[in-house]
Amino acid sequence: MTATRIQFLAGLDTIGGNIILIEHGDYRVITDFGAQVGAQAKDLLDLSKTVELIEAGLLPKVDGIYPQEQVQRSQIQSYQSRQKETIICLSHLHIDHLGSLKHVSPELSVYASAEALPLYQQLVNHGFLPDYQLELRPVEAEVPLEFGPFKIRYRQSDHDTLGASAIFIECSDGQLIHSGDLRLTGFHPERVWTWALEARQKQVDLLLLEGTSFSEFADRQTPVALALAELMTPLQAPSELGLLQKIKNLLTQHPDQLFTFNGYPQNVERFIQLVELCQQCERQVLVQEAFYHFIQPFLPAHLIVKSFNQAGLVDIHSDPGSYLIQVDQDFLEIIDQLPRGSYLHSNGEPLGFFMPGYEAFVRGIVERGWKFYQADVSGHAEQRDLLNLAYLIQAKGVLPWHSFNPLEFGQALNQQGLATCLPVKHQWYTIEEIKSMIDLQKEGMA
Repeated sequence: MTATRIQFLAGLDTIGGNIILIEHGDYRVITDFGAQVGAQAKDLLDLSKTVELIEAGLLPKVDGIYPQEQVQRSQIQSYQSRQKETIICLSHLHIDHLGSLKHVSPELSVYASAEALPLYQQLVNHGFLPDYQLELRPVEAEVPLEFGPFKIRYRQSDHDTLGASAIFIECSDGQLIHSGDLRLTGFHPERVWTWALEARQKQVDLLLLEGTSFSEFADRQTPVALALAELMTPLQAPSELGLLQKIKNLLTQHPDQLFTFNGYPQNVERFIQLVELCQQCERQVLVQEAFYHFIQPFLPAHLIVKSFNQAGLVDIHSDPGSYLIQVDQDFLEIIDQLPRGSYLHSNGEPLGFFMPGYEAFVRGIVERGWKFYQADVSGHAEQRDLLNLAYLIQAKGVLPWHSFNPLEFGQALNQQGLATCLPVKHQWYTIEEIKSMIDLQKEGMA
């Protein structure tokens, strides 16, 4: 009997860029195809860089997925001369999970959840995601995707983007679950518990579980980072609803002050709830032109936002407490047109210390007399939530990844009595070999 093989191409000890290839006979499934740590955004959009990126280890070295014209200078087999059929299944739409897609053949089938599809189209149409020149195919939650020997099911999850999913993959000799990115502190924690309970019933062989919270971020302890932190007022909350309550309290406490909000465009639900909150506080929400057109299909009929370009600056100056303005990384270009107020940095760009221009952005706002609030919520589960989730699922083995410290994550899982699997990057494993690795560790834990 043909054995299913798995190759772990990236993401075993990084946050993002998590890519695996699952092969059975002439069929292959790749889950996620994100930007890997170290890859430059401009290179990921430059098709002349395909071979260079592969050789640098910044694109997966996989035969049969890249167009001939991009790999003709290499020994890599092109999509046109492929010997196996391949699909890519995306767990969600973040750059670290789809950012390398520009380089694959536009004829290769790429799938995402049905809920993610309209978001993808709007993000591309209005400049919030690159145009990857592909046709994204939807997978309904109720209908499994059948591809050769594989049966693939998408299950709704909770992350800071619409359509985030866990991916269940079954074949004749085993089944695994790719958790995608997740949390229990968003707008839909019940979705995570629902798929986790289903996973427990299935007694899956391998759970690939993200572990972002098992990471240390050294850039947050640099002298520059510590100095910038002194300029900010923390408004972080452990949950989405907690953050909204804190923002509501601020709006109530400062009814005559202008507020601006820089959020993550993919977190549509946070913005919708913010508009609802502003209407309760009798504030008109103004948004940047591109975001105005992007958000319209998602807004309920009773919520109204207006374009900043349609607003009168005289009205804003005469009554700043009647407005909240959505801004972005170009805020410093319009800040001098506005009365001084409060700025809410809510997972918007620039994202943090690791991004060029972040220090100048923060200082530019504060030096103009604005109050800078760090008002964010993580899109990732806390350590305790991850451990409880893994314990609930009771997979035969757990692969801790999407973390800078998978060993610490693995040890924490072991302490819960859960066996883990720590594979070697690029090495092929059959499902049976993975099961043997897990069994061996269980014997060592006994």
